[in-house]
Amino acid sequence: MSGLNDQAAKKTVIVTGDAAVDWFEVSTPSIESQNPDGQFNYNWQSHPGFKRFARPGGALLLAHFLKKTGKLNIISPSLTDIQNLSPDQVVQSFATLDKFPYSISETQKSVYRLSEWKGLAASENVKPLRVNPEVDSVDLVVFDDAGNGFRDCENIWRDLISIREAAYMLKMSRPLGEGKLWNALTELENPLILVIEADDLRTMDVKISRSLSWERTAQDFVWQMSYNRYIEFLRKADYLVVRFGADGAILFNNTENGYPARLFFDPKSGEQGTGIICPGKMSGVGDAFATGLITGLVEHGHLDYLGEAVRRGVLFSKKMWKEGFGSNLEVLDYQYQESFSTGTDSDILIADTEIPRPAPETDQVYWCILEELPTFVEFIATNSVLTGKDESLERVPLGQFGNLVTLDRSEIESFNSIKNLVNEYLQSPSVKRPLCIGVFGPPGSGKSFGVTEVVKSIAPEIVPDKPLEFNLSQFNALEDLITSFHKVRDVALQGVVPLVFFDEFDSEFNGEKLGWLKYFLAPMQDGLFRDGEVLHPLGKSIFIFAGGTRSTFEEFSAQENSQSFRDAKGSDFISRLRGFINIKGPNPIGGDMRKDRLSMIRRATVLRFLLLKHAPQLFKAKKKCSIDRGVLHAFIKVPHYKHGIRSMQSIIEMSSLAGRKRFEQAALPSPEQLELHVNAEAFQRIVMREVIFSAARENIARAIHENYRESVQDKRPEDEISMLPWDQLPDDLKASNLEQADHIPEKLRQIKCDFIPITDREIEMFNFKPDEVETLSELEHERFVGEKERRGWKQGTTRCNDKKIRTDLLPWEELSEELKDLDRNAVQEIPQLLARAGLEIYRLN
Repeated sequence: MSGLNDQAAKKTVIVTGDAAVDWFEVSTPSIESQNPDGQFNYNWQSHPGFKRFARPGGALLLAHFLKKTGKLNIISPSLTDIQNLSPDQVVQSFATLDKFPYSISETQKSVYRLSEWKGLAASENVKPLRVNPEVDSVDLVVFDDAGNGFRDCENIWRDLISIREAAYMLKMSRPLGEGKLWNALTELENPLILVIEADDLRTMDVKISRSLSWERTAQDFVWQMSYNRYIEFLRKADYLVVRFGADGAILFNNTENGYPARLFFDPKSGEQGTGIICPGKMSGVGDAFATGLITGLVEHGHLDYLGEAVRRGVLFSKKMWKEGFGSNLEVLDYQYQESFSTGTDSDILIADTEIPRPAPETDQVYWCILEELPTFVEFIATNSVLTGKDESLERVPLGQFGNLVTLDRSEIESFNSIKNLVNEYLQSPSVKRPLCIGVFGPPGSGKSFGVTEVVKSIAPEIVPDKPLEFNLSQFNALEDLITSFHKVRDVALQGVVPLVFFDEFDSEFNGEKLGWLKYFLAPMQDGLFRDGEVLHPLGKSIFIFAGGTRSTFEEFSAQENSQSFRDAKGSDFISRLRGFINIKGPNPIGGDMRKDRLSMIRRATVLRFLLLKHAPQLFKAKKKCSIDRGVLHAFIKVPHYKHGIRSMQSIIEMSSLAGRKRFEQAALPSPEQLELHVNAEAFQRIVMREVIFSAARENIARAIHENYRESVQDKRPEDEISMLPWDQLPDDLKASNLEQADHIPEKLRQIKCDFIPITDREIEMFNFKPDEVETLSELEHERFVGEKERRGWKQGTTRCNDKKIRTDLLPWEELSEELKDLDRNAVQEIPQLLARAGLEIYRLN
């Protein structure tokens, strides 16, 4: 380990393992097509062609990447003239390249990536390559074990595991935890870093969710590491690094120092997200990750920096995928310079967070990275509307599906599960029956919008832009449903996959609750519907059943215990669903925003989308929204929208915004119109929050003064000027009390609190914690000292009003307990003072 810690200019790393040669082929256009007016001598020039090229693979590719960084002294095996080697000499892989858009947002630029991996060619005659280190010291030895024989050739690597000062890294493919090399490395005292892929664990039936949310994936992994005895062997490595494609990694620390697990991830994409954003596939991604990991670790020279090395590994792997093999057909190659740059890249930020300790129960405590932010949710929500982002959110997992953006973990997981289902369905041509999904949520929660955006984000060229929508509560006869099936079939016959919404599928029919369910069973199961005596195939389609009587799937399925539900074929209907999603909508779950703070962020994302759509003139340069703070706070914090998102949209549409570049308070509709969609009084009081406080400030200041008189009446002479009633108080002392009142909002912010007007319920009296009382008291004393000093008062040993000398302008810690109690008594009255003005204190977090 002293070699790794040594800060020498250039470190030495040995890289060895299973070697390979990777062959790539790519189609080339005909010469004639490139120059139609030219003269050609040969017939072949009028036909498309293809070119082939070879690159080092396996351990050779990792060593090649490390050498390209120019940062390390790399010792590795080598092969010459690789394009002329046979499968008897080295394992060979074959893949086809094609041109793909650089990204889904930069389609005008294209690069070459893998379109198909064709397979391997090798024989049992292949022998591992030997490396002979002839150096005095080695900092790190890296074994790239692809499971192709190197691990059991002890004579090849035996000398390399006796380097006393070196750390060891094993990049291992399945089967994991097997072979002579693994056994030898885990017996060493030298530090061992094991690098594996999450998918190799999944093939061992280790349950780790894929592409739902980073939080769920991370929690699944640490639970498996803690309680699954079949993977206990992974704890033999001092450090375990698990790679999740090109999008994230987990560092698990098996040593005794500190908590073992940390997640590194791209907040803008989940697992497999890079492949969606940058279409195609890419080779060398795992080696790019290892390159970042190795260079980051060795350059820093200490295992304490392993986390930063993992971060660099994720960054390098994402860049490798993004850049592909470049765009120049004549010189296709890995884009080393772009992929391995460590400078600031504004497009890619790799965040990290500690993963909570797992409990023995398989149902883990709900963990949401968003809720761990030190910034207050209310501030994040307002900034998200104003600028479209908040710096705090740059490190929070983001779910973006077309025009739908969500930061709520449960919604991200639900939408991703639907996305995975739809993606699998569309890639299964043999499946002809409809994919059936249930969608539940309160009225106006955005059920159709959310699912439509998710499906369109997967395959806009396959799914029509506009879904078919049928409201079963408006159907009068079975023929109406049959007609809707014919419309679905007509669209499917055009070679696309119709997205079909059956809204209020759980409504009555012919006086029977859930009367429509039985008529969907055959189409859902067999993809057929009957019209008279004729059976018609529906074709491939996506059925979305949007509930109207229950807000969640759990509420709907809870009816299975009732005989009427079973008689209506409710259980049979549920068995044919392939997934469901609960849409929360803009209103807080349970109706209490204090218990569902994330509802403010859900509202913020919807509000910005609606303003961009219906009032784009409000947005200035860099898409900054011009909106009055009071109006914004009201949209974010009003207790309830009567019709969900539809109410938010209606308030915007009813506001006088035509030709206006700022959403002012005066633009809002009248209270009578607002009442259609919100509690108008509550909405207006939030809009006028600052005005309400300003109107109450004199009464608050008067109460502050009276509370002071009461608290010191036995300690001050009655004729002292500060003991006079409010109406007789000199202006400077009135101003002092008014300043104290004005300072209340700032004090509350310092202890992560705020206040809001309340009209629809009793005000809940707030109690400060003891430490908060101390903080507020010290703040009040600091304000008091500052105010007096501005007015010319000075500290002295004897009070003299004529000379403006006081004895209480001391630092807080030097005050007597008697003087401190005056401030403590004053701040403890703040909740009551605000309550008299109809204002309630609440905690921001």
